[in-house]
Amino acid sequence: MSENVIDPRELVKDLADRIGIHQLYAIVVEMRGEGTDINSDCLRTENEELKSHIEYMSRQAEEMRGEIKALTFAVRCNGVSGNDVAY
Repeated sequence: MSENVIDPRELVKDLADRIGIHQLYAIVVEMRGEGTDINSDCLRTENEELKSHIEYMSRQAEEMRGEIKALTFAVRCNGVSGNDVAY
């Protein structure tokens, strides 16, 4: 008798390719009863912190753009373009 032995990793990989790794993980977690105690307060706090960081970085980028414009204007006014500032 010759039975084909299939590598379990190949079966899991095939299943993950078919239904998606996230869906597969969610099914396994649900079957085993693990991971059901997700701390939503922690996730909300982290989400708010990330939003604040994005806002801060946006303001910093705007500040840098203004600084670049000011430096460009200073170079133009430095007598390079004559008495008039050319844009």
